[in-house]
Amino acid sequence: MLVMRQWPRGVRKDCIDLWLKDAAPSRPLLDAYNHAGLGWPEFEQRYRAEMLEQRPAVLDHLRQLEAEHGVPCCATNASRRACTATARCWWSC
Repeated sequence: MLVMRQWPRGVRKDCIDLWLKDAAPSRPLLDAYNHAGLGWPEFEQRYRAEMLEQRPAVLDHLRQLEAEHGVPCCATNASRRACTATARCWWSC
């Protein structure tokens, strides 16, 4: 499962089963994280708020996928900053 707004360069489409670009963080939130020094805890808090307030249907879809497939996730972005390797999707909380 890929959760990014834009398709990553160099990744073949047949390598990804599901692309959920609507589940990706907003551009302003990504910019704050990538360029303005927003730390991971604050990023996570704002991302949760975005999903809960603006995209509840997408959040429900992610919960359904996790229930059906046990999908763990760890997000990375173009700058290669990433969450911890042991991260689990927070929507299961």
